[in-house]
Amino acid sequence: MDSLIDSLVALIPPKIAAHLPLSNKGYVYAPLDAGLGALVDVSRPSLWIAAGSILFNPIYWNIVARNGA
Repeated sequence: MDSLIDSLVALIPPKIAAHLPLSNKGYVYAPLDAGLGALVDVSRPSLWIAAGSILFNPIYWNIVARNGA
């Protein structure tokens, strides 16, 4: 059964397979006593873009709604 699953996984393009939870092989979990720095990579621009979007949207729409525009 495992060989069938491995052969099917081999057919999935790597960029897609990386996002699918097909098995626990290759996963590296942070230790339970690790700090937040071990879990979050703050040097990645995508983190800051996401944080900025999450903060900007509600603040912007709240200001627009209060001004009646």
